[in-house]
Amino acid sequence: MTFRLIVINVWVALGLWIVQALAWIIIPDKTFVADQMRWLLEFFMVSSDGMHMLTRPWSVLTYMFLHTSFWHLLFNCFYLYMFGYIFVTHLGNRRIWPVYFIGGVAGFLAYFAAGQLHTYGLLPEQVFPVAGFMLGASAGVTAVMVAIGVYAPNHPVHLFGLWEVKIKWIVLVLLILDFVSLRGANSGGHIAHLGGALAGFFFIWQLKRQVDMSQGINAVFDRVGGWFSKLSIVPFLRRREEKKLARERTFEKRVDRRPVTTMTIEKSPARSLAAKRRQKNHQVTELSQQERVDLILDKIINSGYDSLSEDEKVFLKSVSDDA
Repeated sequence: MTFRLIVINVWVALGLWIVQALAWIIIPDKTFVADQMRWLLEFFMVSSDGMHMLTRPWSVLTYMFLHTSFWHLLFNCFYLYMFGYIFVTHLGNRRIWPVYFIGGVAGFLAYFAAGQLHTYGLLPEQVFPVAGFMLGASAGVTAVMVAIGVYAPNHPVHLFGLWEVKIKWIVLVLLILDFVSLRGANSGGHIAHLGGALAGFFFIWQLKRQVDMSQGINAVFDRVGGWFSKLSIVPFLRRREEKKLARERTFEKRVDRRPVTTMTIEKSPARSLAAKRRQKNHQVTELSQQERVDLILDKIINSGYDSLSEDEKVFLKSVSDDA
């Protein structure tokens, strides 16, 4: 899921850049092109203006996948890859998208609230100098970063392959930079980062209280995905899902049929029958072991390594040592 989030952000950015490049080549009036591109972006960006949000409510979702700057996209994808990989290892694939989404929404709410306070003169000009528009994945990425930093604070991270640093210190430094930058030119963006950070912290706090906020969000996304998969305009989604299920069924039923090199030796009927029974029992044992490994790996993918029981961890380690 981490890779999918990165791919979505990259493809959206590439699409915008291609449209802009073609417009600059085809249309001679560059001022007109700039105005139209600005209008297109504002159609999908969030704003601190209430009327804009009432007429474009979908922008709460779309803004968190928009980037106009190459460096903005690069750093967001880098942080998403680095922290997302650790997140999935501990908490599974099914939780990273909900945390990203919750962080993006929380980032917008923090940005919108700051804009309203600024409008009524309740926020210093230095903290929120200009009420305007916002885009980018930073709030969602910050939520993922803080969530895994709170859940597994002592997880080691190798910076540049040289220094081993605990993830909590990296998260702390990045949050301090956001606080320090509140009086800078991108104060609204840093306010959104802090909103995403609070969302990530809240998600883990609830998870430790046995309340998994991702379940409800995943249920909604699964239902929406099911609707799209049934539409004739996207039949490739249905075919891809069917092929995936077919591969999984084939893998589950697969039996190791590798040929075994043997020598023909004169055996009594009783000894041959006993050998066949031993070989059959060995194949059944291998199949059962493989099925259990598959189930454990599926559990890790969906819920993370920490969801395994002690017996499952010991079994997986023993199989790994044998291999």
